[in-house]
Amino acid sequence: MAVIPDVFSWQECQKMRAAGMLALAKIGAIREAGYPYNVLETVLFDGQMFPALLFFPALVEPYLEQVRTDERLVQIVRHFLGDEVKQLNNQFYYRMPGDGDTFAWHQDTYFRKPVEDYPSIDENNAYLQTIVAIDDITEDNGPVEYILGSHHWGNISILEKREAELSAQPPGAGGTVAKRPPLRDFQRGDWRGTKLLMKAGSVLVWSGLVVHCSEQNNSNRTRFTYMNGFARADASPKWFYYLKGGLPQPIEPALIP
Repeated sequence: MAVIPDVFSWQECQKMRAAGMLALAKIGAIREAGYPYNVLETVLFDGQMFPALLFFPALVEPYLEQVRTDERLVQIVRHFLGDEVKQLNNQFYYRMPGDGDTFAWHQDTYFRKPVEDYPSIDENNAYLQTIVAIDDITEDNGPVEYILGSHHWGNISILEKREAELSAQPPGAGGTVAKRPPLRDFQRGDWRGTKLLMKAGSVLVWSGLVVHCSEQNNSNRTRFTYMNGFARADASPKWFYYLKGGLPQPIEPALIP
């Protein structure tokens, strides 16, 4: 994993923030554009529902689409994965102060199922997650915490009970809003990792095999991030291209399995 500082400017971060907020009013349009699953995950805390994760907002917000295919992000992805790359997620993560949101220890490759649709994605470490920090990520606003070197462990079963709960509650096709799945409930256990702090405009990248988690935002500030996940084309054949021959490609909702 790595923090790449000063990729985007403060002004660009504010435009991403505005686009992410406007996208909340367009969840129906994301469905109409062809995204096949629940568009928005919410979290209930202290009697109030908060937005948590919005899926494929770049389908309806032109600026988020512009950032998704920005040459600066393209260069980062190309460096790690080459010229033939599929895109596996496009998400806006809200993390508002007071929302109580958390995320338990997990590996991102957990969500790449069924395994036969992702040949050698784990063995070849072929999945790359990226986030653009829209706000400063500090010690008190829910930084992502990583167990350094855990990508060498391969794909492990971290919390079998929670995996079973998740498997029993797959995202429902045809809807727009879903409650956060059980994996969201934070359980630290005995593990301790490294919290990666960064300034707004930085890009954080990590392997899909790295074990990570995050505690709740205890500050009085938002901790917005814009997330895009990628895999080598040969490891994710059913998905749409992000880079083909090294060139950015449009989102194709019909090719979201």
